[in-house]
Amino acid sequence: MPRATRTTGFTLIELMVVIGVVVALLALLVPSVSHAVERARVAKGASQLRAGAVASIQHARDQRERLPQVWTSIGPNAIVQSVFAFAGSRGTLDELDLRERGADARPLNRYLGDFDADSVVEVMRDPLDRGAREALPLIRGVATRSMFELVGTSYILNTHALDEVPCPYAPTLRTLTPGRDEPMPPIASPARTWLIADHAIYNHDGGADAGYLWRRHGRLVANIAFTDGHVQTDTPIPPGAVNETEAYSFYPSPGWASERRDASR
Repeated sequence: MPRATRTTGFTLIELMVVIGVVVALLALLVPSVSHAVERARVAKGASQLRAGAVASIQHARDQRERLPQVWTSIGPNAIVQSVFAFAGSRGTLDELDLRERGADARPLNRYLGDFDADSVVEVMRDPLDRGAREALPLIRGVATRSMFELVGTSYILNTHALDEVPCPYAPTLRTLTPGRDEPMPPIASPARTWLIADHAIYNHDGGADAGYLWRRHGRLVANIAFTDGHVQTDTPIPPGAVNETEAYSFYPSPGWASERRDASR
């Protein structure tokens, strides 16, 4: 009798084994790839922050130690500082003139490139910008998927200290932008006082938890550029109105907050 010959190809068991091996490999590789992609985006955001910090420092040198702050009218007589309009593109928010203020009217942009009103200033768009998870008290309860889309920038200046209660248009303690047409106060430790950062650094302002969870696994961290120009990535943001940590300070000098509060009494 002729011998039976085996046809070529995989048996069902062999195919299942191969599929199992592929699935196991993917389970090992996908987190690594995802982590690598995030690290690349963190690095890009840090590079953009450094460019913003250098531009801000140059602006201060050219403008008698003034940062690129913008003042706008709210109501018939009130003039307040817009914490978002210092750089970036036209936003979609009506508050603080952010819809009307295009890229050509944001003072830091002249140090970042040549832009017209409707330009998209990509250097101010953080690649990890996922907006706010919860409503933002400073902009009347608006939640968003992207701060860049809403206010025109993923980054924010160190304009005021964190507070325990909402204070939408009159921060109780200004920091590096003390008043209209006023220069920055002297900085005691430029490597410690932050200058420009991800919006996450203001996550707990006004007693809120805005949910600036831009990293994997919902970590509340921020990239931060300091007044000496260096950048620190993945800096943890503690809960509550904590203005001084081991990593950074909102204040230009030690004891500055107490002195300012005493002087205002």
